[in-house]
Amino acid sequence: METYRKIIYTSLSIFIAMALDELIDQATIGFVRAVSIREMEIILERVAKELPARITYCKNEYVNLMPEKKKLTDYGTASIKGTISRLDNAVVFDSFETQHCNSDTNLIKGMMFFIVPGWEAYDYRPEVRQLWNDTRSIVDDYFNCSHRNL
Repeated sequence: METYRKIIYTSLSIFIAMALDELIDQATIGFVRAVSIREMEIILERVAKELPARITYCKNEYVNLMPEKKKLTDYGTASIKGTISRLDNAVVFDSFETQHCNSDTNLIKGMMFFIVPGWEAYDYRPEVRQLWNDTRSIVDDYFNCSHRNL
């Protein structure tokens, strides 16, 4: 009986971990290249226009001014946290935050919608998951267009 319980517990743990990984994948928008905080604002402007949506955010950027060095300004960790609310349906909204690069924290490598602890994908309203997908499509299109313009 104990072995049977271990098998069920292990199987359940693997299932929960897989479900969480899938949810994280759905809620995360990875960028094909890292961007500055200023370019991230351009991306958010595009999302706001194309969804259309109201985007409210707070940006945080560490700046070190060093007059004693050749390079006067040194930029550190950059981040943006905010909310995207559809204009055509005000009850469709979600919060997000950017993810910075580990190797260069003043660059942003993606964004992630907030995940409620203990929730699975089916716990989110379909229109919220659609907001994630629509945002991802606009961001992907941004990078596809900017790649062509390089």
